[in-house]
Amino acid sequence: MSLKVWVRAMRLPFLQASLLPFFIGFAQALYNGYFDLQMLLISLAGVVALHIAANMLNDYFDFKSGDDLMVRHNNPFAGGSRILPSGLIDLGDHLRVSLLMLAFGLAAGAYVTLVRGWPVLLLTLIAAISVYFYTGPPLKLAHRGLGEFVVGMNFGLIAVGSYLAQTGSLGLESVLACLLMGVLTSAILWINEFPDVAPDSSVGKRTLVVRMGFEKASLVFALLVGSSYVMLASFVLLGLMPTPSLLALLSLPYAAKAAKTLRRSGNDPDALIPGNLAMLRMHLSFGLALIASYLLCILLR
Repeated sequence: MSLKVWVRAMRLPFLQASLLPFFIGFAQALYNGYFDLQMLLISLAGVVALHIAANMLNDYFDFKSGDDLMVRHNNPFAGGSRILPSGLIDLGDHLRVSLLMLAFGLAAGAYVTLVRGWPVLLLTLIAAISVYFYTGPPLKLAHRGLGEFVVGMNFGLIAVGSYLAQTGSLGLESVLACLLMGVLTSAILWINEFPDVAPDSSVGKRTLVVRMGFEKASLVFALLVGSSYVMLASFVLLGLMPTPSLLALLSLPYAAKAAKTLRRSGNDPDALIPGNLAMLRMHLSFGLALIASYLLCILLR
């Protein structure tokens, strides 16, 4: 079995969603005078492992429910990795690797907890529970319309956890970054759910996009993305984040393209692909701008 197949199964390109908030939290800690290489490496490894576990367990349970077997579109941003329906990896091997990643993430969190205290343990447990029960029984959070909130909360909290791993304390800036990146990660999931409305509905996976329908869900997507810019501007105006953070406004063209494409082509999974890609680019440029803003502030001291 090739490495390429496992890379697909783990959906490594989508690690962007966890790496950006992680390095935002790290950059904020660095800006405040903290740097612990050991905690950086261990906490980073834990975050990556938990994200891989989330990707693979989601695929596993969607395959078991029959959801992924109902996917007929070719949109690469939805419908899972397609590894299990294609039979490229044994189902048992896939589950074992998924659980191994989950266990590694828990172990990394436990180690950081011993050094930094119980708040890290709380964040680790929230993440682990969400990873398994996002589509895993009996909770099946995504089936109950809670998936978008759970994803936004967890990926946002990565910024808080990264900052905490460096400093041993909670920082207001990391909480603000949590809000920003949490909303944007929810927006990525939101637009990626449109192509899967039919297969999700067929197995009772009633995401918020399924529940709301095309018109309302498209409006909520625009509100989610727009709120990130409103929050960012507000944080800067209130002096809660550095002025260079406004560099993230350069991502606006990507946001506009994602919203426009969704309104025009949201009912066509394949035609929506440019919109899905634009949203990923918006998230990437927004996150990189925040990281760069803190590094720039360090250099200008």
